[in-house]
Amino acid sequence: MADHSNSPSWAVIVLCFIFFWPVGLFLLIKRLTTDKRAAVSRDKKVPAMGCFHLLVGIALFSIIFGRGGFGRMNLLIMAVALFFVFGGTISFSAAKKRDAEGGKYRLYIDAIVNRGLVFIQDIAAYVGVSEKTAYADLRKMIRMGYFAQAHVDERRGEFHYDHREGYRGGPAGFHGGGAQQSSAQQGGVYQSPGFSPHTSAAASGTGPDAVEVMATCRNCGAHNWLERGSKNECEYCGSPLGG
Repeated sequence: MADHSNSPSWAVIVLCFIFFWPVGLFLLIKRLTTDKRAAVSRDKKVPAMGCFHLLVGIALFSIIFGRGGFGRMNLLIMAVALFFVFGGTISFSAAKKRDAEGGKYRLYIDAIVNRGLVFIQDIAAYVGVSEKTAYADLRKMIRMGYFAQAHVDERRGEFHYDHREGYRGGPAGFHGGGAQQSSAQQGGVYQSPGFSPHTSAAASGTGPDAVEVMATCRNCGAHNWLERGSKNECEYCGSPLGG
């Protein structure tokens, strides 16, 4: 279950951005570092707030040009205009950083959950980062709650994730990214205990009598397996899933 109890709501963040963006920025950073769902979301709230601030700043500058001169009031309006323009710039910068971070997290989830990669070397190559960065990112994602019962084995260079209900496919090797051979060839693709390539269609969710069906999270892209007709939330980011 996603836990947003320690994360400020979007309504509070938006209001703070409108009236005093430094507080809004602080609350936004807090939310993105504690709410795993928000960190991988593709919403446009932050860029919209940036547009609002820039428009207000431009409007205030137009007032200054209309009034002319450098009187005390004009200087005050200019200070407020610069405050809003700077806030808009910060908002766009925060949105760009959030999108980059969220996109990277989605790649990690795709590599581990959907493709079953285990070796840090393969995961890093798939995401397009160094192994050192991959170690740091994966530890951060574990702390945020993306992967339950998981840990990084630095000695063996592996990502151990015990709760792999989402991976029901066969060995899907990763090719490219500078890897010398696929993860399947290296034995780096996880296979659930008792996995067989001859698993029945009913058990795998591919036939008309399937007990479970696969639902792909629209937020983080993870493959989740649900009982047919049920409604649940993504096991990895906590976003709602429709049955």
